[in-house]
Order: sequence, then structure tokens, then C-alpha cells
Amino acid sequence: MIVFSRYRYRLLLAELRCHHRGSRPLQQKIEACFGSCYHHWSAVSVRATHHVFTDMHEEITFFKTIKPLFTSLIEYYQLIYHAILFQPDLSTGHVKEFWEREAHRLPAFIDAHPHFVTYYTSGRTEHDAYFFSRVPPIPGVELPHSRVDHLVSRYLALQRYGRYLKCRKDRYPL
Repeated sequence: MIVFSRYRYRLLLAELRCHHRGSRPLQQKIEACFGSCYHHWSAVSVRATHHVFTDMHEEITFFKTIKPLFTSLIEYYQLIYHAILFQPDLSTGHVKEFWEREAHRLPAFIDAHPHFVTYYTSGRTEHDAYFFSRVPPIPGVELPHSRVDHLVSRYLALQRYGRYLKCRKDRYPL
């Protein structure tokens, strides 16, 4: 599963590089990138649905590392697409506020999930079996189990989006 997923991810990155080349309008590039991300993630997701992981390490690797590679890119391109569609016209006078709100997305996420961000960014692993597996690691113990791979995806997407916004500083007043 991991080998297949990494192969699909390399294919995806090659497609994204191709989509970013050329003179097409940004909106078309973003739509193409989103489509490629969705296509490759769908292929991995279908296979993962029926996959029996060989051990807990493989399962944790998939949900903590592999899945967020794909899903964070999907979220990232959604964020850019949102910005392209909803950025106010320069004549409205609301451009600065819009981009300030966009730039505040990552700090707001960190404020909303400080314990998760600290756990994830510190490289800690003691709760990985609980947070990144399909089944709680303690047989017979019913806990409110919830994977947090969606938080990893969101965090990675917002980090990438923040870098994108910094690169665009020359195009909007932040």
C-alpha cells in the first residue's frame, strides 16, 4: 500500500509541475491541479479501503504521512481557488482585509488546535496508534476514537497556502 501510494504521489507531483507550466489563466491551472490531486487520491483511497495493513506501523504511516500528502494538496488547491473566486475587486477597498483574513487562517488553526499542532510538529509518537489507526489499539477498551489525519491535512494545506500568500505579496497589499 505504501509503495503504491508513494508511486501515485510521484506521478501526481509530475502532473502538478506540468499544470503549472504554460500561459493558461491561473484559475484553469488550479482546476487542473485539483483534478489531478482528486484523481490520484481516489485511486489510493479505493485501494486503501480494502487494504489490510501488515502491521500497526504501516497503518500509522499511511494515515499520518501518506494520506495527508494527497488530501492536503486537495485542500490547498481549494484554498487558492476560493481566493481567486472571492477576492474583492480593487475598487471596493476591501482587498487588504480579504488578504489579511486569508493570511490569518493558519494562526487561527493553530489557536484552535494547539495540543494537536504541538504533538504533530514535535515529532512525538506515543499517541500515534490511537490517532492514526482504524481501530483503537487497546482491544476491548471502548474509547471515543477519532483519527486526526484530517487535522494533519488541514495543517499542511494551511502551511503551503501561507507560503503561497507570501509569494503573492507583490500582487496584493497585505
